[in-house]
Amino acid sequence: YYITWKNVQQHIYLPICGFDYTTNAGNAESYGTEVSLRGRVTAALTLTASASYTHSTLTQADPGLGAQVGDKLLGTPDWTAAFGADYTRPIRDGMDGFVRADWEWTGASPHFSHRAGLMRPLTYLRTYLGAHDPVPSSLADFGCALALPRSGG
Repeated sequence: YYITWKNVQQHIYLPICGFDYTTNAGNAESYGTEVSLRGRVTAALTLTASASYTHSTLTQADPGLGAQVGDKLLGTPDWTAAFGADYTRPIRDGMDGFVRADWEWTGASPHFSHRAGLMRPLTYLRTYLGAHDPVPSSLADFGCALALPRSGG
């Protein structure tokens, strides 16, 4: 993909007072690629995987903000990745039980300004357990989810 941005909004940190604000920082371009795979390993087990690469920089910087042409866009990691597994089995007539786990990783990204450093990589593990009626019009879905975020690689 390739995207050009006009008046891209960025978070600007004011180190003297500790506050921040969002403003138009100039123009930018983003390009990269994404790939995702989904495969049914057995009748009950489906696996997923995805990854993306993004390169996003300012192509024109508004004066007075401390940003320069070529600076990376804030909050935009170069790499992301995710893996998932979904296991579904009938638990009674008209009702399927399922368990699902998703692992997601987001790489480091610039934070506020090049002087403030990088946001650390984030890793999430989400798990789901529940049941649903395979008939689309049914309201008989229920379940619970648990998300375990962790900063760092």
